Amino acid sequence: LIRWTHEKRGRVVPSVFIQVAEQTGQVIEIGRWVLREAIRTASKWPTDTPIAINFSAVQFQDTDFPKYLKSQLRRFKISPERIELEITETAFFQDEMATLDILRQFQSIGVRISLDDFGTGFSSLSQAPRPWQPLLRISAKRSIFEWSQNAWNLKNKWTICAIPA
Repeated sequence: LIRWTHEKRGRVVPSVFIQVAEQTGQVIEIGRWVLREAIRTASKWPTDTPIAINFSAVQFQDTDFPKYLKSQLRRFKISPERIELEITETAFFQDEMATLDILRQFQSIGVRISLDDFGTGFSSLSQAPRPWQPLLRISAKRSIFEWSQNAWNLKNKWTICAIPA
């Protein structure tokens, strides 16, 4: 996750400035910079070191991002298998078809995709099963497993247990 130290305010937590960047559309430019810097830096690391990069739901509006990603991988000679783009479930609340299209482009490039912080938003795989299909990994918040027994049914328990496998 990106960090920012403001010259007067000091350290600004990501939950504050990322939200503003998303609201103003600046997260698209910031996201491209973060990707470039992460790949550039990782190009100096051992070739088996994975790189996880957060990808904001708003960044799905950047339909040229997959091309940009591909160009940066070529530029810094990084294998796409080293990259894992971490998205949040809010990405599916936007234009579902456009989101799926970009996810498929990411997969065709060869990068991994994970659903990060599952349990902080909508938290229902059953409501939108198709978008989750291309995901390779789901990172759940601990709180999702702390729901009371009354909130769960047996089917949901088995679904959650089956995902990590």
